[in-house]
Amino acid sequence: MNHVGFQNSSVLSSHFFVSMDPIKSLTVMLIDDNETDNLISKSIISNTKLARQIVDFTSAASAKAYLFKNANEPENLPDIIFLDINMPIVSGIMFLYELDNIVPQLSKNPAVVILSSFQRDKETDALISTGKVMRYLTKPLSAEIFSEIVMELNKTNQKVA
Repeated sequence: MNHVGFQNSSVLSSHFFVSMDPIKSLTVMLIDDNETDNLISKSIISNTKLARQIVDFTSAASAKAYLFKNANEPENLPDIIFLDINMPIVSGIMFLYELDNIVPQLSKNPAVVILSSFQRDKETDALISTGKVMRYLTKPLSAEIFSEIVMELNKTNQKVA
């Protein structure tokens, strides 16, 4: 049975609890050129106890290399990718288009959530309407939102276990 509860909504991680048996093996990938943002997101996700593994990258290129390296190891591939849009060299938008070519080679198809400091625009709205992106969030990620996303993945029958 899925259950989400809050003892004190002003305290995110210490009083937040979730009981969801099907997602014990959730793997999360963070891609953000800002190491501090990755650290904050990683801490929030870790405190929810919903992820077995969290991998983080400060460039889209290194994330792409990780995906190729682990293409046949589903336990190492992400169930969900949190992606920053504004990154140097390879932007999040470019990574999304490259992901279209990578996914057929992977043993798992990850969901993508944009996690950005900027508000949505026409380009990101277009990506969302094509189904390339599950959600668009502005930073910072919260435990409540992460939990909602995990529950949404379960409801849409994405493979998360």
